[in-house]
Amino acid sequence: MYELNDRPDPMPGIMNTGELDPGETAADAEADLLNTESLGTYSDEPVTWDPADIPEGEFGTPGLPPPGTVSERPMPLRTAAYGVRINPDQTIEYIDVPPDVTTGEIARLQAIKQKIQKVAELDRHGMDIEGVDQFLRQLGILATDSSVEISDEQRPTIMNILGRKGAQPGGTYVNDIDTAFTFRSTRLEALNGPQLADVTRLHELVHSGGAYERRFVLEGERRMLRDVHSGYVFMRHDGSILNRFIGEGVPEYLAGKYTVENLDLPGGLARLKPIPFKEKFQHSGSTLVVPPQYVRFDKSGALSLNAAGYAGAAIGHLIDRDPALLPAFVHGIHDSEAHKEVIGRLNAISPSLYTTLRNNFNEYSKPRFKIGAAYVCGILGIG
Repeated sequence: MYELNDRPDPMPGIMNTGELDPGETAADAEADLLNTESLGTYSDEPVTWDPADIPEGEFGTPGLPPPGTVSERPMPLRTAAYGVRINPDQTIEYIDVPPDVTTGEIARLQAIKQKIQKVAELDRHGMDIEGVDQFLRQLGILATDSSVEISDEQRPTIMNILGRKGAQPGGTYVNDIDTAFTFRSTRLEALNGPQLADVTRLHELVHSGGAYERRFVLEGERRMLRDVHSGYVFMRHDGSILNRFIGEGVPEYLAGKYTVENLDLPGGLARLKPIPFKEKFQHSGSTLVVPPQYVRFDKSGALSLNAAGYAGAAIGHLIDRDPALLPAFVHGIHDSEAHKEVIGRLNAISPSLYTTLRNNFNEYSKPRFKIGAAYVCGILGIG
């Protein structure tokens, strides 16, 4: 029987899940969508059973992916899956997507992808492309076969073509065109080794294995295409994001797993001693514990940890507590039944743990993800 630990003292900025306001009109529609996906079943109910009570089943143990390879995954360019009209009183009704929206979006995305293919100067020197792809296949990640590896100097050009202001250093996955980008830095690879590019590419490819939806939104005279689901991440009508901590944590945990097991670097890319970093939070009494596989050198040569590294460490601690979470986390990226298992197993560790992680720590920043990781450490009583 797993011991359920008491919660630590409240961390700053963490909402009490019992105070969440479910009464928003837009939120009602979003709740309907979540229920349709069978993801809301366990979120707020007290859990008193043992994780071992969940049958092993399809997602209970790691297994090989379905027939096919990474390159055989049928992933068309993203178009609107359905439409909604937001009325002046903020009520929502579902509408048909105008045909011109679908055809126009297909043409636009194809043009963007073709333009990127023309200007991108691919650089895979020193990378183990097949090694990463094989690792993902063995886990069951159905990743895109569209990955672009270029120098970091080309990043502004690519972002301009995509119509974006910027991207996280290192890499990004672009849902619209189903493409994973790795931006290679000569300086960073000199410090961390060329394996940095492989680890970055792996993280972005995990993102690509997620279920993805878009919707057409009609609000007054405005016509918009908005994201809905992308792996664990859920985009709300108002543009806010839920579940980013888990959404970033799972890919980074797998990148760390690859670093330790496949690259044989228990001390991470920085080649440190395999001893976790620890930081005490005085106000809560919890201790943040981060294994070295998430630590790297920054351009100044100092040891550094990005935001996703904190989330990855937290996911790793949760898997250490319940190893069956690993395959559930992996398949939950693209399958609602496995996502339900993630919810149940997290809530078995501590009641409403999933809801707390889903609704908080959604700002992609080191301070916010650091608090999230410390919160998980406190729940688990480690440190």
